[in-house]
Amino acid sequence: MTEYMNEPINYEFTVQDIIDEYKSCGDIRKVAGIYCLEKKSVKSILKKEGVL
Repeated sequence: MTEYMNEPINYEFTVQDIIDEYKSCGDIRKVAGIYCLEKKSVKSILKKEGVL
């Protein structure tokens, strides 16, 4: 199977990456989609950091 596909890459991101992305687009749903998180998780991160 690997002869047809590349191995998956596990990207690492920080809370600051989520905050910066939210500030640039302003949409929790888009940020959750980009980082493969639930909207609830993104919202709690943003609240904890004082962005919302």
